[in-house]
Amino acid sequence: MHKTGTSSIQEALSSFNDNGILYGDLLESNHSLAFYTLFSKNYLNYHVWLKRGFNIKEIKEKRKVYLTRIANQLTDLSVKKIIFSAESIGLLEEDEKTSMLLFFTQYGVRINVICYVREPVSFAYSVFQEDIRGGFTNIKEIYNPRYKYRLDVFKENPLVNELIVRDYSSLVKKDVVSDLFETLNLNSEAHNYNRENTRLSISAMKLIYLVNKHIREYKCNQKLYDTRLYFNNVINKLYNKDHRLFSDHFKLNIDNSDINYLCKNFHINYNYCSNDDSNTCSTILQWLEDLSDLDPVNLINFANEKGIKYSKQEIDILALDIFNHYLLHL
Repeated sequence: MHKTGTSSIQEALSSFNDNGILYGDLLESNHSLAFYTLFSKNYLNYHVWLKRGFNIKEIKEKRKVYLTRIANQLTDLSVKKIIFSAESIGLLEEDEKTSMLLFFTQYGVRINVICYVREPVSFAYSVFQEDIRGGFTNIKEIYNPRYKYRLDVFKENPLVNELIVRDYSSLVKKDVVSDLFETLNLNSEAHNYNRENTRLSISAMKLIYLVNKHIREYKCNQKLYDTRLYFNNVINKLYNKDHRLFSDHFKLNIDNSDINYLCKNFHINYNYCSNDDSNTCSTILQWLEDLSDLDPVNLINFANEKGIKYSKQEIDILALDIFNHYLLHL
């Protein structure tokens, strides 16, 4: 499930190869792009490919590469177990998940599925900031963790040997990497993991959101994609000491419909969340556009260091100038 520490898991496992247990090599440590491309009927329209500016021919070529790599690893006799980590699996349709299971069983493997779930409110706020980090300028009317949609195929399908569902708020050592390594009985010394918390501050989130609005018309390509990632990290470091509790300023509306499903099937109990009709998308967007509480000094000093002239323009325009600087010079 998205927003449950999967990036930390993927970073920790990225070069894992210990005693016949291998982390899958699908070009990127996050296997979401590969799995969605391999098993979704709509892979040619996957938003990640579109943001990177890939055309249909290039996407199909990538799909061939993924198929070859995954087949080679599944038929490698020196490998006892292969681990894949892909949040996008949960977003596949029911028939697509089934096709994925059938694909793996043709290689004679046993399939064990581990899913981390997160309580609805913290999940919603994490998705909210990740959408902004990813370039979005719209806000969801309601946030739905879709537990049943993500899990039910794996619970019901006999091709799955075991389904393990873990609560993100009840981790071993309060760390998702430690929890996974203990769950899978992996050698914790076989990885080198030290990931910083990349959660956005409010100031960083507002600046990134406003720059997103300015670059909506830019042509999507790999250069723009890479620049946005780099720019986001720069802005977050500039404002990493600022306030981070978005919930102090607005409340997101939550879909509670699957809470009973988790409790009944996996004994994970989450509280129902009350919703407030006054928390509309427009009020949240207005708050995001209000920079009156943002101290511009860090941004101005950084711009000066980079030779970017500050001539009393609006702060969001200065942030855009910094973005364009990286777009030209990265």
